[in-house]
Amino acid sequence: MSNQVTIKSEVTLEGKGLHLGKPSKVVLKPAAEYTGIQFSVGEKVLPVNLENITQRPLRTALETEGVSVETIEHLLSAIHGMGVTNLDVVMEGVEPPACDGSANEFCSAIDRAGYEEQSAEALTYSISEPLLVSVPNNGGEIIGLPYADGLKITYVLSGKGLPDQVVEYEHSRENYLEKVSRARTFCRQFEVEQLTQMEGVGDGASEENTLVVNLETLDEDQRFKNELTYHKILDLIGDLALFGKSLKGHLICYHSGHACNHELLRALRRQSGEHSINIYDIKKILPHAYPFLLVDRIIDYEENKRVVGLKNVTINEPFFEGHFPGEPIMPGVLLIEALAQTGAACLHRDFQEESDRLVLFTGADKVKFRHRVIPGDQVILDIQVKHLRSQMGVVRGVAKVGSAVACEAELKFMIVERGVS
Repeated sequence: MSNQVTIKSEVTLEGKGLHLGKPSKVVLKPAAEYTGIQFSVGEKVLPVNLENITQRPLRTALETEGVSVETIEHLLSAIHGMGVTNLDVVMEGVEPPACDGSANEFCSAIDRAGYEEQSAEALTYSISEPLLVSVPNNGGEIIGLPYADGLKITYVLSGKGLPDQVVEYEHSRENYLEKVSRARTFCRQFEVEQLTQMEGVGDGASEENTLVVNLETLDEDQRFKNELTYHKILDLIGDLALFGKSLKGHLICYHSGHACNHELLRALRRQSGEHSINIYDIKKILPHAYPFLLVDRIIDYEENKRVVGLKNVTINEPFFEGHFPGEPIMPGVLLIEALAQTGAACLHRDFQEESDRLVLFTGADKVKFRHRVIPGDQVILDIQVKHLRSQMGVVRGVAKVGSAVACEAELKFMIVERGVS
């Protein structure tokens, strides 16, 4: 079992950011055991975790209380790839320096600072059973498999304007330094013009830090064979830092990017059970009972952002007696109700105490039923918060069976005190 690691001394890097193109300075500082990786921006501290992820195009960013750090994946990749577990990253600016578009300069800075092994054991997680995540519209997919010998990544790169490349990588500090750390960020030739027209994308990009993929000259343009694929692995290792633990498993990736990487992190957290809520605690916060409690477990949540529930559908459900009894199908309105009940869980900070609030369903828009739900199915109820105020909210809900979307809807609700008419 390895121990937690920080750095011995402070080290500073300066330069211009890759996407926003503004001057930037980062100071890497030692941190105590169990601190994890955190960004310090003025008086604000942003822990590197799933809760603070915010959606941005073509990069990983964190945001809390109106303060954000952008394009952090290359720096995080160097930190995580080099085995540093506790670090304070003091930021002056909104994104780290682009450097040469890889993680190489960050790795060199960490090496200069030196490594300090700490007494506490490192936090690890082993994939316990196969999992699959994907992002629609060719956003890629990742399969996670148990693998006892550490972290193994198989990456398949393919697509318009890209070469077909396959890399199988076994993670270690030495292997990371040899190729992954030196792989530069890239874009396809046909993307150059459209990226320059997007606000806050590629404003700091140049020939010094971005490889423009030209299939005719790629062999000469790459630093080494399969550089593009190694950079995708670099990004993935950076995003894995958001999990907060060293991962043991075999990840098989097909054309995946940051959005798919983030879904992988959520799937790993659900599998770990650390953010799950059992039926007994659900009963404390939802004013429902059998046969109308339609959520069996909360398997993941991010406070005021996202919650994922689970409903096991059995032949003993009372509604099957009268709804298509010869060919039982779960009523679509009950799928909507199950989504609404899951959405109500977004509002509760403490799942151990009975809630003094009621969430009342007030409307549904953009409702679509796409796939029937039958006995034996396990329905995943995925809720993402769109708007949330003190007394009302709007969420988007998607119910899935496996990879098939059973129904989706935009749900509206109001929040009132219990016992108030």
